[in-house]
Amino acid sequence: MSKILSRKALNYAEVLYSLDSSMDETLELLEPLKIVELKEALSSPAVSFNEKCAVIDRLFDKEFSNVLKVLCKNGDYSVLDSLRSAYKQVYNEHNGVVEGVLEYASLPPGKELERLKKTVAEKHNARTAELILVENKALIKGFRLTVNDRIYDNSALSALDRMYDMLTREVR
Repeated sequence: MSKILSRKALNYAEVLYSLDSSMDETLELLEPLKIVELKEALSSPAVSFNEKCAVIDRLFDKEFSNVLKVLCKNGDYSVLDSLRSAYKQVYNEHNGVVEGVLEYASLPPGKELERLKKTVAEKHNARTAELILVENKALIKGFRLTVNDRIYDNSALSALDRMYDMLTREVR
């Protein structure tokens, strides 16, 4: 989430989105791109374009392989690492999904979590919200929610920090 993606990566992701596969199918197709040796082979100037195409054809279906061949032909190898994130972002934008990270001291009950997702979706004009859940005992109590570039902090740690700032400001 919140990873800054290049316009190139987003453009390739748009093309992948237009292939009309489900998100799960496309993310599964992108799995082999996590293999370091494959990325090295595709980006290596020592491997000819024809050899790259042969490898791509063996590993991927026709439509998807065409996208990768164009990527190789254009020399856009830097996109390989971020293609998965870019695709997920494009998919979410097209499908009204807002994504966030919920850090919590103790996991909110199911109904409260669902209510929070609904509130986040409404606040960000989305159809639905997906939250990545991260336990953070340092918050002491409550939660910290990050959506896009906004942070909503409702934690005891934040309250203590504000109280400390207020008390130390009065002493100075």
